[in-house]
Amino acid sequence: MIDKILNLIKKFIPKKLFKTLQPAYHFLFGYLAAVWYGHPSNEMIVVGVTGTTGKTTSIFLAADMLKSAGYKVGYISTAMLGDGEKEWLNDKKMTMLGRFFTQKMLSRMKNNNCDVVVIETTSEGIAQFRHRFINYDTLLFTGLYPEHIESHGDFETYKKTKGKLFAHLKRCKSKNIKGKKIEKIIIVNADDEYADYFMNFWADKKITFGISDNAKTTKATNINSDEKGISFSINNLEIEMQLLGKFNVANALAAVCVGASLDLSLEKIKTGLEKIKGVPGRLERINEDQAFTVIVDYAFEPNAVTKLYETVKSVPHNKV
Repeated sequence: MIDKILNLIKKFIPKKLFKTLQPAYHFLFGYLAAVWYGHPSNEMIVVGVTGTTGKTTSIFLAADMLKSAGYKVGYISTAMLGDGEKEWLNDKKMTMLGRFFTQKMLSRMKNNNCDVVVIETTSEGIAQFRHRFINYDTLLFTGLYPEHIESHGDFETYKKTKGKLFAHLKRCKSKNIKGKKIEKIIIVNADDEYADYFMNFWADKKITFGISDNAKTTKATNINSDEKGISFSINNLEIEMQLLGKFNVANALAAVCVGASLDLSLEKIKTGLEKIKGVPGRLERINEDQAFTVIVDYAFEPNAVTKLYETVKSVPHNKV
C-alpha cells in the first residue's frame, strides 16, 4: 500500500526536483518507518557489515556460527534474507532495501525473538540515509577497493560514504539487553590499506583481524588452502572449514571477531564455523554425481572475480 502511494506522489514531482529532494525523501521515510514499527533495532544486538567484497560471506558465516552457539539470528544480505524463523533468497535486486522494508524486516525479527541481527550495509544505502534510524552496536569493515564508485563520483567520496556509517555509531543509543549493557564495537580488517581510516572512528571497543602483524586482536597463522577447504590457527587453536579459497580466511576471521564481540569462547566459534558446509552462491560446489566439478559463484567485481579464478585454478583439474 505504501509503495502505491509513494509511486503516485512521484508521478506529480518533476524528475530534476525529485533528484534534488531525494536525500531528504529517504531520510524522512527512514524516520517514519522506524517510528511506524516502534524502533525495533533498539531491542536486539545489531551488527552492520560494510566493505567492497566479503560482506555476504562474512554475514552468512557469522549468522550460522551464532546460531550454532544458541543465538536466534536474523539477517539481511545481497543473497539471502532471514527473520529468525525462515530464510529465503533475496529477490529484490537490492541489498539495503529502502522505504519501509528494512524496518519491517527488523520488526519481524524482533517479533520472532531474535537476539542478534546482521545487516549488509552498502554505500548506496548509506548515501540514501537508510542506515540512520538503525541502532547499530557492532560495525564490521571487510575491506575497500575502487569499485562501486560510479554512483559516488570518485573513490574518496565512496570511502567517506562508508565512513558515515562509522560516524553514525556514536549517535546510536546505548542498550541494555537481558540486564547487560551492550558495547559499541568496531571490527576492522587490519590488512586493508584503509584500515586506519576506519579505526579512527569512536567506539567503546575496537577489534582488528588479519593475517599480517597489523592484526593486533585476531591473527590467523598456519594458513592452508586446498580442494577440501581452508584451515588456519588462532592462538594455537586450529580451525578447519569446508570453504574453498585462501581469501575466505579473512571472511572467517571477520565471523570470529563477531563471535568474540559477543564474548563467545574460541572453542564455540570453532565448533560453529567447522559445521558450515558452504555459502550459497559463493564458491558453492554442486554435486549431482557428475564426472566434473561444478562451482557456482555470483562474483562480479573485478577483485572478486580475480580471486575466484585464482581459487578455481588451484583446485586439481584438467581444464577450466
